[in-house]
Amino acid sequence: MWHLGFFKTEYTPLKRGFDTFYGYYNGMVDYYDHTSGSPFFGYFSQIAPHIGNTDPFQAPEKIVRKFSYIGNKDRSYYAAMVDALDESVGAVVDALNRTGMLNDTIIVFSSDNGAALFGEGLTGGSSWPLRGYKSTLWEGGVRAPAFVWSTRLKKRRQLSRHLMHIVDWLPTLYSAAGGNVAQLGPIDGFDMWRALSEGTECPRKEILHNVDPNNKAMALRVGRYKLVVQAPKNDTKLKNNRHPMKGMDNPLDDLTRLRARSRTAKVFKSLFGNLRFETDKNWTQEATVKCSPEASIKPPEKGPYLFDIEQDPCESQNLAASHKRVLRVLYKKLSGYMSRMVASRARPADPRAYPENFGGVWSPWLD
Repeated sequence: MWHLGFFKTEYTPLKRGFDTFYGYYNGMVDYYDHTSGSPFFGYFSQIAPHIGNTDPFQAPEKIVRKFSYIGNKDRSYYAAMVDALDESVGAVVDALNRTGMLNDTIIVFSSDNGAALFGEGLTGGSSWPLRGYKSTLWEGGVRAPAFVWSTRLKKRRQLSRHLMHIVDWLPTLYSAAGGNVAQLGPIDGFDMWRALSEGTECPRKEILHNVDPNNKAMALRVGRYKLVVQAPKNDTKLKNNRHPMKGMDNPLDDLTRLRARSRTAKVFKSLFGNLRFETDKNWTQEATVKCSPEASIKPPEKGPYLFDIEQDPCESQNLAASHKRVLRVLYKKLSGYMSRMVASRARPADPRAYPENFGGVWSPWLD
């Protein structure tokens, strides 16, 4: 998915720095060979576990049956789609290996937001045990898992708790490829390569999650503290509370066997020999977000909300009343961001863009 605008050709991938593009312009729509002698950047936006309309997931029943032990139809279908995603990632890794490029490739796997638990985008996903979900400013909406694989990593098999924003990938990967980030000019992103590869201090100290002038929803993270000025307009207790994962009473414990059977594992075995895929239980536990199941999350109708995310990742204890100095500091920083905002350029839907005007496909319409 491109999902970054296409109303004019100049906004499409081939006019924005990409040499090739195979995919969808839109973000809500139901290769891998490259010359090994030259470097490349490949962006693969898999839509298998994503949904953009009310149609159900299109997963083959034989794959869905593999996950019947979960005991929940939505989660079983979701697991089947993730299984297809895993297979597609394996296909890319396999292609990189066959072309002799895998050993000199950096692979980043990441999500873009929390799970959609309600409404049109319902997928069977889960943000448990975090509070909130997709489209909210709580951690369940803005926090996403990611991992980096590369033979270039100096410290491997480590868990990073560094603060990182999606805009950091540009300077990070540019730096890892040998580029001079200073030559990129004034950008918002930070070079995180040494922090990820060597475990050095994180250069990023804060993240502006969002400022939505329409419903006055704003959130800012500075160090360990997070400020949510006001929850969204329709902020019912559904968006405030945590939502237990469906089918969570029947987990699959044998992750080692599951990992060893994957297509990616087969590629790694052929490249690096007889690897072991045992799970380090301490490492797994360290990566698990832990929240008290008894945590009471019943905030007042209006904020502000202040949380210590390092100690309270599930945002159950509002510290606004007891940490007023911290609250003032974050408010001041938020005001600084708002003073530099530019007016939104979002426009209402334009019927001239509809696919029926272009042979049934999405296409630039204002050239």
